Amino acid sequence: KCNSIASFNHKVCSVHMSYVEGSSWSALESTDFVYAGGSHNGTFVQIGDEYNGSDDAKEGNRDSSQDAEVLEFKLNFGCQNTITGLFKTQLADGIMGMYNTPTSFWRQMHSAGAIDEKKFSL
Repeated sequence: KCNSIASFNHKVCSVHMSYVEGSSWSALESTDFVYAGGSHNGTFVQIGDEYNGSDDAKEGNRDSSQDAEVLEFKLNFGCQNTITGLFKTQLADGIMGMYNTPTSFWRQMHSAGAIDEKKFSL
């Protein structure tokens, strides 16, 4: 559901989801650029000019900012503003949609060209 807000000269959209066991959440829709990760050929840690990582990672001679520039994409997501039920007591602090819909995280990655194939794993 989207409503026009004249003072901001744009629309604010809200989303809501309820679950069979009684939990629910509401959120405002937002968009930002995200970066889901880069080269995984080895470990990587860079502090200042010092580099500590595996030989595989060193061969790439890259830093994470280079990965971010190449692999970032525009993501539509919801910023939760109301939660009920089990969402109040669980240790996790969010939901990531992995279902096979156009708005799921991995499908947005694919649509934006951040991943080549319609495959994603954590």
